[in-house]
Amino acid sequence: MKAIRSIVAVLALAVLALPHPAPASSTLAQLRGMQELKSWFNTFNGHPRLIFLVSPT
Repeated sequence: MKAIRSIVAVLALAVLALPHPAPASSTLAQLRGMQELKSWFNTFNGHPRLIFLVSPT
């Protein structure tokens, strides 16, 4: 049983170590409201997300 757990753990680590393809191209879009931000954020549930807050001052 320990051997099976070890094999599963090694396979899981191998899958996590595989390179993940980046999105083809990303563009910076202007936010039109808080509801749109919530929609974008919730669209990619389970994926890392990063929000940049940029102020003109």
